[in-house]
Amino acid sequence: MQNVKIAIIADIHGNASALTAVLADIAMQNVDDILNLGDHFSGPLDARSTAGQLIDSGMISIAGNHDRQLIELAPGNMGASDKFAYDQLSTRAID
Repeated sequence: MQNVKIAIIADIHGNASALTAVLADIAMQNVDDILNLGDHFSGPLDARSTAGQLIDSGMISIAGNHDRQLIELAPGNMGASDKFAYDQLSTRAID
């Protein structure tokens, strides 16, 4: 049986700078795959850059509760941090 090394990340909340640092560290760890457990964008930071990094990485990403709100709620029904992220994101990032 082969050992597989998986990195798990979660709760990025639009912190593109932290995501950059985490991905750099993961790159030095000889990881086979990365799994992102959700809540990618919501927060008053940089949802657009975070989305770009996640899309470019090709990692498996699961929608968290805030991600589902970005998809399911009308912008007028979102909380402030979700609305801030929604306004930064393209349709491609939300899908």
